[in-house]
Amino acid sequence: MSATQVPESVLSIYLMEREQTAQELTAVYRDLDSVEPTKIAEAFEIEVNPTIEVEGKEITWKERHLVVRSIKIADAAQKSLKERVQQAQLELVQLNQPRKGKKRLTQLSDYENEAERIIEKYQVEGLLKVEYALERKTRQKRAYQGKPAQIIKEDSVTLSVQVDEVALTQKLNSCSWRVYATNSPSEQLSVTDGVLAYRDEYLVEKGFSRLKGFPLSLAPMYLQREDHITGLIRLLSIGLRLLTLLEFEMRRSLSQNNEKISGIYPGNPKRKTARPSSELLLAAFKEITLVSVPIAVGGNRYLTKFSPVHHQILIRLNIPLKIYTNLTEHEAPLPSTSVHPSLLIPHLRE
Repeated sequence: MSATQVPESVLSIYLMEREQTAQELTAVYRDLDSVEPTKIAEAFEIEVNPTIEVEGKEITWKERHLVVRSIKIADAAQKSLKERVQQAQLELVQLNQPRKGKKRLTQLSDYENEAERIIEKYQVEGLLKVEYALERKTRQKRAYQGKPAQIIKEDSVTLSVQVDEVALTQKLNSCSWRVYATNSPSEQLSVTDGVLAYRDEYLVEKGFSRLKGFPLSLAPMYLQREDHITGLIRLLSIGLRLLTLLEFEMRRSLSQNNEKISGIYPGNPKRKTARPSSELLLAAFKEITLVSVPIAVGGNRYLTKFSPVHHQILIRLNIPLKIYTNLTEHEAPLPSTSVHPSLLIPHLRE
């Protein structure tokens, strides 16, 4: 639910109610069957009864609000908040020190305005205690070149700043909480299942991102004729369906066998995943090359040898290897002594 649906004030009430009722947090783990399950979130739930008015009638229903905090997002947010508090405190203390190229602050109002600007800049409102000490001094200026002697009053302001530890702790504890809403009873959808279902849901936006970006590259579009534009979109939508199907089939196969695949991440061949993307799977075949040699110099076709990773991907997708091997008589790297490289350049390479 968005911040408009659940503003920060409502979220604060949810967190306060949990503390008052001493409700325990539910730890959400991924890969429970592994030796070291990964804790990805913690959550609790609150039952609410929303009411709306439709055609003069009040309609009320029950909802379960799952209040969830991602471990990774919370750690990053808390680290960022601590750094911002530290940086703001440092800049506030430096207001007491004259700096080259900076206007010296002399009035209390100048200090207050500058402190307010720094606090707003780092978004640490209510987390720092700023105090001002005003000291007024008088000094006598002697007469000079016909000007009479006079007494000059000067104000000296000293700023001190401390972190409000109580407010900071409360802010750290409230970092990165999000609210999911469901009308499913807890018997059908537990807190853990709700969090995992939300994380694994199909995102329509991902399809649009693929359609507009790599590898389909619908945008930018340089076509002008309406029928060309329509045809291109329909053609690329077929490609989008293939990418989605490829990813779905691979993830389902790995999930059914409770396995992970490795060797598809560039520069990190040992990294494993149970949820590979279609782009990673296709990139694994990037170096597979089919070379067709003209009849005049042999008339053979050569296919780059498939690695164990390629075989594993094809098996998981239930794609026969013969689809590739039937294109050629040889499944091996092109012999360096058979054909001079210059003869291969003008001919088919795909």
